[in-house]
Amino acid sequence: MKIAVLIDELFRGGFQKVAVEEVRVLRRMGHDATLWVLRASQQGNCEDWVTDIPVKYIDSRFPVLLRLSFKFPFFSFFSWFHLSYALFTPLFYSLKDFDNIVAHGSYTCFTAITLRLIRRIKSVAFIHDPISYILPQAYTQHPVLKYWLGLLMPLAHLVDHFLIEMVDAVIVFPTMMSNIAALGQPRRILPLWNGCYPVANPITERENFALAVTRWDQRKNPFFLLDVWSRIKYKPTLIVAGSWKSPILKYQFEQKIHEYCLDDWVRVIDHVRDYELASLYQRARFLVHPVVEAYGMTIIEAASFGCPSIVPRQSGIATELRQLPQCGFFPEAGDLDGYVEIVNRLMGEDGWSLSLQAGQNAWVVAAQNSWENHVNAILRLLNSISH
Repeated sequence: MKIAVLIDELFRGGFQKVAVEEVRVLRRMGHDATLWVLRASQQGNCEDWVTDIPVKYIDSRFPVLLRLSFKFPFFSFFSWFHLSYALFTPLFYSLKDFDNIVAHGSYTCFTAITLRLIRRIKSVAFIHDPISYILPQAYTQHPVLKYWLGLLMPLAHLVDHFLIEMVDAVIVFPTMMSNIAALGQPRRILPLWNGCYPVANPITERENFALAVTRWDQRKNPFFLLDVWSRIKYKPTLIVAGSWKSPILKYQFEQKIHEYCLDDWVRVIDHVRDYELASLYQRARFLVHPVVEAYGMTIIEAASFGCPSIVPRQSGIATELRQLPQCGFFPEAGDLDGYVEIVNRLMGEDGWSLSLQAGQNAWVVAAQNSWENHVNAILRLLNSISH
């Protein structure tokens, strides 16, 4: 079968990274899988990241006028093309292009649904964050949208209900099962964590720096890290790695580093390649993540190298890591004192042994969540909806 793993735009990190790894592993297993991207964005700048897999763009068949798009005011990602491409794509694509779709992200699923309805292509929605979950997470502090949440939330629930019930199957993180059950009744549902590539033997000789890595935007609240580092007693170097959605946000963050007099302690590295990120995971004393995530991709990646994490206990990955004792450090979301206390403890007298033990335990959990296991679960789901 021809499997299309569908995303909206090609960026490093987030669910785009999950989609890329799924295609890589599917092809290694001998399956005809392709990464399909709705829109050829000029912002991603990461074609070198996917040279080993086939990548095709949905809008490559569109006339120029149909490719026009704009971002809806005040929203971080929601754009006109998420709606318009859902209408146009069935005019240019059919079963001869792909017979199974695994669509990542709620907005991407609009296109998967129209292809299912019009072209009868089997479609699976991998919903990393239901819209009704992400709205209060992302926009409670927004200067404008926070006043509209009362109206937006009922609409978000309706859209989530539509997405869940209009596809052949839904994939969600296990911690999201109750959210999905409250939103609708999918035909089939697969609880599934993201995967990783666990190393055979984690390195135990680590360097004296902490790591924070994600695709940084306002919701990821990088400034919280500076609040933490300004208050801890013995400061390790903090490397803040990953791409920035907004150059303005990156500039503001670097200015805050100066204001907090942390120039000697905080380094910013953007556009990190996979091998560079692997090296950072292997060498870092611990990883620190400032916000709640439905899952937490970088945390399981760090664990796969034996690097422990400080991550809010409300995150999905925290549930997975708490399978074994002392697999990480889990303060309450936004608890500045809690973060400071944990970092001080890790930098204290028994800090090295504490972080190494937590890293080893986290690696045991990561080894159970390989990309091969992840993809095999998806293949079983695709086979079940094809019969």
